[in-house]
Amino acid sequence: MYIVEPDPTRRTAGQYARATVQRLRLRTLVTLGTLAVATALLGRTFGLHDPRFLGSEVALLASMFVISRYVMPLVERRDRGAQGEEHVGALLDELSDHGWRVIHDASLGRGNVDHILVGPAGVFTVETKSHQGPVRVGRVHGATLSQAQAQRKAIERVTGVEVEPMIVYSRAWVDRPTARRKGVRVVPARMLLGYLSKLPARLTDEQIEQARGRVAAALLEHSRSEQGPRGTVVWLPGMSIAPFSTRPVSPERERRRARLVVAIATVGIAATLFAYAISPGVRHVVGHAAHNVKHAVGNVFDHDHGSDDHAHARRPAVTHH
Repeated sequence: MYIVEPDPTRRTAGQYARATVQRLRLRTLVTLGTLAVATALLGRTFGLHDPRFLGSEVALLASMFVISRYVMPLVERRDRGAQGEEHVGALLDELSDHGWRVIHDASLGRGNVDHILVGPAGVFTVETKSHQGPVRVGRVHGATLSQAQAQRKAIERVTGVEVEPMIVYSRAWVDRPTARRKGVRVVPARMLLGYLSKLPARLTDEQIEQARGRVAAALLEHSRSEQGPRGTVVWLPGMSIAPFSTRPVSPERERRRARLVVAIATVGIAATLFAYAISPGVRHVVGHAAHNVKHAVGNVFDHDHGSDDHAHARRPAVTHH
């Protein structure tokens, strides 16, 4: 049996973060489409006062609240993180023409390293942050520093070479750029290439290839350990993670899955709208749901106004002498 997996050294910058954003978006779309279709069908089939229809109404409203309150902000944060990794990765890729080897989105067990740099100036780990700032080096959170140090130790065990950990802010202003805090260098993205280009050479071309090879071997070994003893691992460059699966698949298959999910959700929503347009019963169901929502919101506001009126009524009159 042959297990096909991506070359762990040829992943794109922010690949895991971008796949996570796609999963969240697609699942949100599917959830809303499914609940909308189910609500209309239940109302049409069992009537407007059936508990199943009323339950589906509540589920739809609760889902819309949860998505707007929690899911969408999470998607926006993940999207900013993916954009930050992609931006920094594009900058680092420019070093490839100057003797550097860049590995993106590397996983060695606990979390992942956004970028690993191996070049004439040495070996570096890069943890990308997308905070807007401003950032004060002296106040960088201890958990962020510990994360960068853990990445340094993991790559040092693999390469046998001293590694410098870096935190790169993709968009933020940094008060003391290139300064170090607890052994971690803090750099804004706009100054990253300039800082690296000025460092003195420490490794020869042979040492660079050796260090890069050791990192690649460690990544492959970790990937094999995750797959388990189920066959031979084959590298296919350019493959990525599917939006609905933790097992890597080809980019074409990933695109087909994404198109299928979007098509299913679109057809479901379109069918509901079409039924709404041609069926008086469905129009009545949707109108009834909208009326219930409006009535519930009105009761909340009426209750608030009633409380204010009672408060004014209870307030004693002020007599001026």
